[in-house]
Amino acid sequence: MKYSQRDIRKFFERKLSREDAKFMMDWINSAEGEAQMGSMIEEVWKEENQVVDIQTPKRKNLNKTRGFVDPDTINPTLHPQKQKLFIVWFGVAASLVLLTAFGFAFFSLNPTPSEPPIAHVEPIAPSIKETAPGQRKLVVLPDGSRVTLNADSRIKYGQDFSTNRVIELEGEAFFEVVKDAAHPFSVVSHDLTTTALGTSFNIKAYGAEAPVQVTLATGKVKVEDNLPLTPAIVMDPGEGVRFDPKTSEILKSKVDLKGALSWQDGILHFEKVPFNEVLTELERWYGIQFDVPTRTNLPTYRCSGTFGPNEYLSNVLEALSYSVDFTYEINAKNVMLDFNPNKPMKHQEKPS
Repeated sequence: MKYSQRDIRKFFERKLSREDAKFMMDWINSAEGEAQMGSMIEEVWKEENQVVDIQTPKRKNLNKTRGFVDPDTINPTLHPQKQKLFIVWFGVAASLVLLTAFGFAFFSLNPTPSEPPIAHVEPIAPSIKETAPGQRKLVVLPDGSRVTLNADSRIKYGQDFSTNRVIELEGEAFFEVVKDAAHPFSVVSHDLTTTALGTSFNIKAYGAEAPVQVTLATGKVKVEDNLPLTPAIVMDPGEGVRFDPKTSEILKSKVDLKGALSWQDGILHFEKVPFNEVLTELERWYGIQFDVPTRTNLPTYRCSGTFGPNEYLSNVLEALSYSVDFTYEINAKNVMLDFNPNKPMKHQEKPS
């Protein structure tokens, strides 16, 4: 078998398949291969008018190749085309020596050009801002928009927020959005997405099964869930949207803006809120934990009330105890409630 110069060049450029390369390697290590390789090198040197003392067997020329030429001593201004070809074949001969020594492992250990290594890219972690129970915080986003986080709340957004203004919300927050028509501002809260261009609105979304409440203060927003057949709802200032994740029902209604947004000023406001939800709100607001014998059997009526900034927990509980007959004991972050089922409820507000 004989190989052409083109075949040998493809071998050294690693453009042959693994199987063809193995055949070529076996041929190079054979007597026939050594003879043909030596002849090829002699022919190239003769074409370049180089004076070479040809000796037999041809293996001597092959072994002398490395010491015959010092590429650094070649004048680059003389016959540039011929020198390029000469140096290329010098590299071929030198590569032959190395390949013969290392054998086929050269191709086994190195990937071919058709199999580039796969780069491992570490994902960029999103930015997370959060508050603990009993804490509220103002967050300024990269685009200049402002977010006021209520207690026990959390927002998450990507490092590319300036061009992809999408935020995930767990808890309650008030958003004051910088207008940017080219980049809509969207808040994802469980299965509900609220989108605005430049406006201010409030979203309350505690827990995956709790209702999501959106309240619009200024501008316009579009609210939609993840169901493809449900039409989006466009809101005007003073309107609220309530989404029930259990039933996927969305209702729009007029709301009391002052009461809905009063938490930003440290004011605790309830308007016909079930007593069980009042306890949950107090736990977040004050960073406490209620100890109730059976939480699911609490009185099923609603409470209303407004408490000023920095109101003591004891004052809030004292006021609630006039509507719900209970006694309480505060022990650091734990509050024990004891209900008296034998006494009638005082000032009880029936469910509407």
